[in-house]
Amino acid sequence: MLDAAGYMATFASILFGLAVADVAYSFHRLLTARRHVRFHWLPLTVAAWVTLNLVSAWWGYFPAFTRQDTSVAGFLPFVVSMIFLVLIAAAVLPDEVPEKLDLEQFYFDQHRYFWGMFSLYLGWIVLREFLVRPDHVDYRMLAWMVPTVAMMIAMAWTRRKWVHSILVPLIVAKAASTWLPWSLT
Repeated sequence: MLDAAGYMATFASILFGLAVADVAYSFHRLLTARRHVRFHWLPLTVAAWVTLNLVSAWWGYFPAFTRQDTSVAGFLPFVVSMIFLVLIAAAVLPDEVPEKLDLEQFYFDQHRYFWGMFSLYLGWIVLREFLVRPDHVDYRMLAWMVPTVAMMIAMAWTRRKWVHSILVPLIVAKAASTWLPWSLT
């Protein structure tokens, strides 16, 4: 029988698995309809980055699931975070491929929702830190998030391709350099 931390980890794994599967299925649909798709690097890069976010968030939640506080109240802030990530994953690539699809156009049609949702997610993470661990707030993580949220708000605000072409690689590189060295030990 699982303990409370095991139940929490299982629930989180299901939600993260569904989100990763959504990105993978959307990418599969693009590949199978590739004759009807005008590909563009921006949405594909962001989709890969979202997948990295999902894996790193799942990985990063491991310590939270082994804490002493395994109450519903202690777990709910993490559930809200996971729901944000599921919504973000669902928005990053199209669910259906029409007869003609321009991925660049899709990206810019979704940019306000996608980057706005991601900004809200990171804002929630900051709030969650103060709610769940008020005595152990990770200020280094918060210092990383402030400029990241500012870049995301800028991308939600503008359709200028040059802004997205600069900020997306910056955010991806920043995230990858932060998360790839993580270990569970």
